[in-house]
Amino acid sequence: MREACAGARLNRIGFAIETEAVKHGLTVIENIGSHGVGRALHEEPGFIAGYYDRKDRRILRESQVITIEPFISSGAREVFDSGDGWTLVTNPGIFTAQYEHTLVITKGKPLIMTLPA
Repeated sequence: MREACAGARLNRIGFAIETEAVKHGLTVIENIGSHGVGRALHEEPGFIAGYYDRKDRRILRESQVITIEPFISSGAREVFDSGDGWTLVTNPGIFTAQYEHTLVITKGKPLIMTLPA
């Protein structure tokens, strides 16, 4: 899990997610992503892409708390607001799933806060 340790480039997380998705014939939703967590739900670092963004030069810092929430699809690259302000959809016949973990960044392996006890 070297992609999520202090000193690593933040974009390595997206690289790992995208690599795994493509290996299984899937796509990554690009217009929503992971984020930092603190006293509020969405904090810095802001948008953490679930795909490799070579322009993202940010570095993970020790003690940061972030989510890793890949949005993986059977063919879509973006989602759309359904109009109710909450539900996100893709085109008909496309399946999309999301899962989320919360991590504390350390010098070594991150602490995964959402693993079952």
